[in-house]
Amino acid sequence: METTQSWTVAGGTTDGVTDAILRSLAAAGWRDLTRQDGSVQARFGSRLAFRLFGAYLAPGRDRFPMRLTVSVGELATGTVVAARLSSDEGFYLARIPAMTRLFERNSADLFAALETGTRAA
Repeated sequence: METTQSWTVAGGTTDGVTDAILRSLAAAGWRDLTRQDGSVQARFGSRLAFRLFGAYLAPGRDRFPMRLTVSVGELATGTVVAARLSSDEGFYLARIPAMTRLFERNSADLFAALETGTRAA
């Protein structure tokens, strides 16, 4: 599963917006935060915990594995942010609807938090 979202931050600088993204991700428990050439990459969750507990139990739901790439660039109208979020649960023979709902909920929450965090930058 994969989803993307982009938005423009009026008056923000590339470095300021990137710093705000890193702060938001760290506060939300994302790990392996990497900043490189106008982009940020991060991982969240645990394949093992998700495989053991699944999408129906809290320990699995709370550790749904995802990968995020955020690109930050400057335009005349402000700083543009483009985020791509993908699930990272590994191979499964079948995908249950709960996994899709979980990913959709997590992506909406993450994009809202990132957009709010960058608007304050």
